[in-house]
Amino acid sequence: MAITRYNQHPDIFLTMTANRNWPEITSALLPHQKPIDRLDLIACVFELKRKCFMKEIEANRVFGNKVAHVFIIEFKKRGLPHIYALLFLKGLDKIWTCAQVDKLVCAEFLDPNDELMFFETIKCCMVHGPCGARNPQAPYMENGKCTERYPRTFVETITMDQDGYLIYRCRNNGQLHIVIGK
Repeated sequence: MAITRYNQHPDIFLTMTANRNWPEITSALLPHQKPIDRLDLIACVFELKRKCFMKEIEANRVFGNKVAHVFIIEFKKRGLPHIYALLFLKGLDKIWTCAQVDKLVCAEFLDPNDELMFFETIKCCMVHGPCGARNPQAPYMENGKCTERYPRTFVETITMDQDGYLIYRCRNNGQLHIVIGK
């Protein structure tokens, strides 16, 4: 909390979760082993990727001039490490407007013809659901409503709600993507 005395509120809240299907993990498994059998391996690979990711942010100034960061690592229910990081930017790189956020955050499916790897990652790992009428027993359902406020409506531009939370741009481009297992 003391860091906010000097740098105000963080500009970026970033999360990263280990993926048990990372090739560095699956290629190191012995015959008949599953990733869940090697939580030590998952933690090691995650730490290497975390260090590389933070170094990339620092060295290449991915988000601009970073003045400070803090993070915590937790282990989720299935044993996967997960990082919560707060990044503090300085000067002209501080984020003050929705337009600045729009340059950093995308809540839309990318074009599979241009960015197939990112498209598949989003489809596999970042799609919420099903909830609501399709799955009223989902763990994030409460009193017949999704606690994560899904399904969300399409919006043409990024805006901020009355509580100061961002509503990310997610345009209706007419495309429908089938997500297996969702």
